[in-house]
Amino acid sequence: MELDKIFLISLIAVILELDSYYIGMFLISQPIIIGGITGYVLGNVNAGIIIGSIVQLIWINNPPVGAFVPPSTTTISFISTVYAVIFLKILSNANQDAIFMFSLLIGIPCGYFVGQMDIWHRKINVKIIHFFENKIKQCKTSYLIIIQLLSIFIKSILNFTLFLLIIILGFSLAEKIYLSLPLQIIRSLTISFWIMPVVGLAVLFNMLYSKEGARLYGILFFPSYIFFFAKDAVNLSFFIILTIVFVFVIFSYIIFKHERATK
Repeated sequence: MELDKIFLISLIAVILELDSYYIGMFLISQPIIIGGITGYVLGNVNAGIIIGSIVQLIWINNPPVGAFVPPSTTTISFISTVYAVIFLKILSNANQDAIFMFSLLIGIPCGYFVGQMDIWHRKINVKIIHFFENKIKQCKTSYLIIIQLLSIFIKSILNFTLFLLIIILGFSLAEKIYLSLPLQIIRSLTISFWIMPVVGLAVLFNMLYSKEGARLYGILFFPSYIFFFAKDAVNLSFFIILTIVFVFVIFSYIIFKHERATK
């Protein structure tokens, strides 16, 4: 395991995680971006983009609203990509799709845990504010900056420590678990990974729903999915590109029908 690259990409992930809603919202924390960056640093950008795009699709309609704190999709994409790339390097003959799905199964609970950590961090922020409350009442505005920097520092240290623990200490255990899996489970992981784009596109389709779109979605998507899944040799990247084209066609058709109806 290349520890220098792990430290570097963990630091990048911590910085991007702050973009979620701690320091502005520049959208650089999106799963497909962190997945691509992680894959690039570790030498497999294709794996990072595939995982990032799937995470992006599934959680595309899950923004933080009010008191609701969603799972960290940045963490899910980051941890899943790190595990997938390292697994593919060590287990060169392993099934790529099964590796991707296994890595996602590791990354998803990590993302939910970081979301829970953000809830705990909000409570810490309240305590920090109360600690400096008298200074603020005295109109010493410099303490507002201190509060913000302290909050960001705590968030960064917690995430950085967690990422390193998950990757460095957790990988050896994850490798032993994967190598002990029977062939039936490996096959199930492969099939499950092929279902993930369907789940993501269903989420996206739900955002763009209409009766006409539903019919066109079924006509274009499902026969193609069955055709590619039935083939012995499949190309997931090509399938994802094809389904994105289908979604674009469906969306364009819906917009066209809407504009025509309003004229």
